[in-house]
Amino acid sequence: MSIWPVRRSPLRPRPRSRSPRAGSLMTTLAVVPAVVLAVALVACSGAAPPSPASVGPSALALASPSPSPAASPALSPAPSPSVAPSAAAPASPRPSPVPIAALPVSNAFPPTTLGSPAPQVSHGSRAYPVIAITIDDGFSSAAVLADLAILQRERVNATWFPIGRVVEAAPATWRTVAAAGFPIANHTYDHGFLTRYDYARIVADIKRDAAVVSAIIGRPLLPFVRPLGGSWNGTVLAAAAAAGERAVVLWDITTGDSAALPGRSNVDLLVRNATRGTNGSIILMHANQPYTQQALPRIIASYRERGFEFVTLGQMFGVDGPVPFPTGTPLPGPSARPSPAPAPARHPS
Repeated sequence: MSIWPVRRSPLRPRPRSRSPRAGSLMTTLAVVPAVVLAVALVACSGAAPPSPASVGPSALALASPSPSPAASPALSPAPSPSVAPSAAAPASPRPSPVPIAALPVSNAFPPTTLGSPAPQVSHGSRAYPVIAITIDDGFSSAAVLADLAILQRERVNATWFPIGRVVEAAPATWRTVAAAGFPIANHTYDHGFLTRYDYARIVADIKRDAAVVSAIIGRPLLPFVRPLGGSWNGTVLAAAAAAGERAVVLWDITTGDSAALPGRSNVDLLVRNATRGTNGSIILMHANQPYTQQALPRIIASYRERGFEFVTLGQMFGVDGPVPFPTGTPLPGPSARPSPAPAPARHPS
């Protein structure tokens, strides 16, 4: 045996021992690219994902520490609406959004089988010098009777739109208005914003008003409805027609007597607002405060000086109904126009 150390060739590297961990890591590094490539191909082709046996259990576990289900959305993402699908592999298009109006929602805008909606009107024909005074609400019976006295004394036609529950609370007042020959139309029973109601509730409210008021005054209402605040939409128009109304009647001129104070107490302002009308204008007033009846005689005089005639809404739109002063009735002289004492104010509840 030689005592000299064995010299190893410099061209032969010293062998290194491989630990099991290093071998496993190298195997993983070799397999992971294959797994990534396989997953990418699956995502593009839409084929089923590879089974664990085809890629090796250890490699699958390392590549996916938290395995996803076979039907994972990440493997088959839905196409973006803004990106056109590939011609080679067309994707199933998403359905177009359905408009809300087309959905079969209960009590929404009714089907066409219920008939045509009622028209919405805010004035009559512009060909004739006629004016229609309309008086809403009736919260103050004193104001109602004061306005009625002026209309009777001046022999002026007008149309009333009282609230159903107000008529129910003061039936004698409205029997007096009806007995004087004035037409009474529908201002709903609850006096709520109809655009906030569904179709069935609008129909029920209008019908309830018609039933209650007609029973009190002893005759049918003029078939017109006026919603609170003039608020309307397609559902309101259709519901009005279903409730038997011929039209939803708004206005093109208002006195402003429902404005906040001090505006509604300025009688000169009320007169200026109300006398801006022209042929076929519909004037909105309210029987709630003492200010309207202070302005009413001056409003009437202004229009008569300009050659206008006062008509009911029935006369304006050719609908049968009461007319307290038919056309051709002689007008009173100036001496018959004293100013009435104002009625006490009462704010609407």
